[in-house]
Amino acid sequence: MLNRAFHARLFLPSGRPHLCRTTALLRDQVERYVRFFTSTLEKTSEDDHIQIFEAFRRGDAKLMGRLSRDHCRRVCARVIEGCAMPGKGLPPEADA
Repeated sequence: MLNRAFHARLFLPSGRPHLCRTTALLRDQVERYVRFFTSTLEKTSEDDHIQIFEAFRRGDAKLMGRLSRDHCRRVCARVIEGCAMPGKGLPPEADA
């Protein structure tokens, strides 16, 4: 739940309700895949979030963008790698 709140908080200051709803919808769609395939990245993701938040707090949009992009790429790569692994299967309720 904290992870969801963290991600939502990053978009809230945009003042763009449609963007906030769209990102929340996308997050809902991929969340079980992310959790299923990235459990070994928990410490790395926590560190990423701390760095992203610090850049956000300082108003350093350029650094925040780079850190966010790197974080997303790392997580996406792990999910794609996990989905491609024979016998790994899909997360529970992945077809829901």
